[in-house]
Amino acid sequence: MLSRLALISLVTVAFTGSFMGAAVAQSGGTNAVLGTAEMASPSSPVNIRVSEGLFAADAPPITHSHAAGWVYVVQGTHILTMGGKTETVQPGQAVWTPAGVVHTHDWSRSGPHKFWFIGTATNQPPTVPPGFRLFSLTDPLEGLFAARYTVRLSRVSLAAGAQTDVRKVVDPELLIGESGTAVVMTRSGATVLNAEQVLLMQAGSAYQIQNRAAGQVSVLVQSLSPRE
Repeated sequence: MLSRLALISLVTVAFTGSFMGAAVAQSGGTNAVLGTAEMASPSSPVNIRVSEGLFAADAPPITHSHAAGWVYVVQGTHILTMGGKTETVQPGQAVWTPAGVVHTHDWSRSGPHKFWFIGTATNQPPTVPPGFRLFSLTDPLEGLFAARYTVRLSRVSLAAGAQTDVRKVVDPELLIGESGTAVVMTRSGATVLNAEQVLLMQAGSAYQIQNRAAGQVSVLVQSLSPRE
């Protein structure tokens, strides 16, 4: 049975100074938007789930439909066919799949293939198809009120010693560790975010991402904003 501890192992690290993290320089950071999409506001409480698909080079294609979400390619060339159109998706790229739309995942046959699905789920235990593992299921999202939302997926990359500005969260945001070890500062303290760990920032919170390590850190951020 999935434990909600899979959301993230909350590790508090020693921290001195203010929430602004004055000891960490503000240089060396980038924020790249990977994609934007539109999503209807759910009619009932929902979670965000993050699952991983890992397939051999000779694995057969998969055709299915599911809740709305992002297909984010981690390893290998991904061939996605949806609505009569075929798109080649490379590592570090993402494609939005709308709710209930049938689509096909295929591979390059050049080696093992790995991708993440970042999507909504009703407040029920999600079904995990063969070849996938669920590595995060968040608490229910709070503060959703608009009829439609713009969903944005971005990548924050930080060089050693860099940090982001403090971000005030208006609508729920999801942080997903992609590579390296980040430190996420909130009003309650510091939390370590490693690769394939997830942290949900509820509406009304604030956070800052810091890199206190020697190498580069990369964090995916899914944000919601109401449509006018």
